[in-house]
Amino acid sequence: MDHKVHLGILLGFTLLSLIPEADAQRCPTTCRCPIGVIDCSDRGFTELPNVTRPGTSSQLSRVDFSNNILSVLNIDKLFEFIVGLQVDELDFSSNMIAEVEGTFDAADGKDYETLNLSRNAFTEFPRNIIPVNHARVRFIIDISYNSLTELTTEMFAVGDDMTLPGFQFIATNNMISVIHPQTFQGVDLLDSIVDLRFNNLMSLSEDFAPPRGVETLRISNNPWRCDCNLRWMINFSNRLVNFTEEDPPNCETPVSVRGRPIFQLQANDFACLPFRSGPIRQNFVNMDTFVVRCPVTADPPTFDLRWDVWLPSPNGADPIQLCFNSETVGFKGLQTNPRAAFRCTASNNAGSVSIALEVLYNGQQGLEVPEDPLVPIPTQC
Repeated sequence: MDHKVHLGILLGFTLLSLIPEADAQRCPTTCRCPIGVIDCSDRGFTELPNVTRPGTSSQLSRVDFSNNILSVLNIDKLFEFIVGLQVDELDFSSNMIAEVEGTFDAADGKDYETLNLSRNAFTEFPRNIIPVNHARVRFIIDISYNSLTELTTEMFAVGDDMTLPGFQFIATNNMISVIHPQTFQGVDLLDSIVDLRFNNLMSLSEDFAPPRGVETLRISNNPWRCDCNLRWMINFSNRLVNFTEEDPPNCETPVSVRGRPIFQLQANDFACLPFRSGPIRQNFVNMDTFVVRCPVTADPPTFDLRWDVWLPSPNGADPIQLCFNSETVGFKGLQTNPRAAFRCTASNNAGSVSIALEVLYNGQQGLEVPEDPLVPIPTQC
């Protein structure tokens, strides 16, 4: 054999001998462990495997347990074989995890840059996945495609005045309908991205405090209900518009503003459904003239009002229906036949509400409002 070939083979074995063996030493049975990676994906694990050989490597780019059948993430057991290593990414996506045991603590070597918990079975956010004493320059949590329904108070407050630089919190495609006003209190999220798209967010409390230091807040593709309770969002003092410019949210309801960007609406576009604000019985005794008022209010206070009034027919036939567009309805000279039925309907951008009024005149009760409205007189409508 040519001496050059001998030299090449010798060089090859020499190079192989220089490759760190720590990953192989740490490699659980059935897993693959190329340099800097422990790949235990798609192995049918129901719990983390045991590894006892410590190895000598100092860094792992990825530990991958995705696409298994894990139901619990045991932090202590995970770091039994990677303790002391600087781990960039922990991938536990596409399992059945609903519980996390233990605590990530950088002081004990239990830390990471990226934690992927997407497509699992979480119904509540596991607060213990936020590392104590985190000191990395990047920090990513992906908990998308779970079943979270709310983000609770001080969810990220695992330490006093905690700072998470370069933080990305990805919680898309859950069922989140509630964000507590103080969810992001107790932590500074420097140059961070909070992604809450494709959830069930319809409203936010006016007390909601945006994350301190957040750069982008993604809240589009939610069924936002743009009524009077959401009007505060367009107030420039809360700066929400600045955080959502990259992907502005649109209204889902009411129909009158559906599809319109929230931050392009005017204050009066945020309307709540009119509601009853007074008694539905009105008494008039020994009076020739009386005025019936509709006991309705709304926010904003401007709305359209329609009256349907049924008066007895002089010849005893079906009642005569009149309709009016005014705030009040007045009558005069009904002594001979004072009985009547009244219904007012208030409408605005949010919809309409109808109220049947019970009117007593000289002690006689009015007619019942017919279930099937009579044909109104066109000249009166």
